[in-house]
This record gives sequence, structure tokens and C-alpha cells, in this order.
Amino acid sequence: MDILTRYAGDEFVAIMPMASSHMAAAVGERIRNAVESQKFAVLRDKSVQLGISVGVACFPDQGDTTEELLTAAGRQMQRDKHSRKTQLHLANTPVTTLDAFR
Repeated sequence: MDILTRYAGDEFVAIMPMASSHMAAAVGERIRNAVESQKFAVLRDKSVQLGISVGVACFPDQGDTTEELLTAAGRQMQRDKHSRKTQLHLANTPVTTLDAFR
């Protein structure tokens, strides 16, 4: 039985006892795609789209305790968040600026 619960603030934890790391990562990507494909109305003529960062940790590879697994997933989520911000920033950077770093 899988469980999805709010962990803290804007963080959620999915507990999937029978999932492999590959399956857990695929579920994370499906959730990311579902959230990011939605537009949310914030004003009469305005809408926003949200982005999320995902971290996956699996027992026993990334930890034996709840604390170890949450820490590993948190680290992975921070790497994902940083990577996505860098990709977004680079996508908006003119090519001539990127070429200067090569």
C-alpha cells in the first residue's frame, strides 16, 4: 500500500514499500509532469504554472532508518532544484554569453 503525505511546509513524502528506485523515480517524474502541465488561475486574466523538485531515496541503498532516507531524499531534491534553476537560467541566457565560457 503506497502512502502520500504532507511532510513539512511545501514538502511531501511518498512511501512506496514495493517500489524499486527506478519505479520511484518514474512516479516522481509522473507527479512532476502532472503538476507542471497544469495552469492555475490567480486573477481574472492571469494564470501561473508551478515547478516542483523531486528527490528519491530507497531502503536500504540510501539508508536504513527513516531519518537517513529523508536526509538522502532531501539532498537529492536540493540537487534537482539547483539543476532545474540552472537549466532555466541557461535557457534564458543569450547564446553569445554562453559561448564566452567555452
